[in-house]
Amino acid sequence: MGCITLDIAGTTLTEAVVACLPHPLIGGVILFTPNYQSRRSC
Repeated sequence: MGCITLDIAGTTLTEAVVACLPHPLIGGVILFTPNYQSRRSC
């Protein structure tokens, strides 16, 4: 089994997401436009 890549919903992390991030099977997080409040926060 390979690593899992996450897509985070919204602009803040929930406690559940924060708890998942250190898991050894999490290989990365993808941020899309909805994850930013403004261009400046990129």
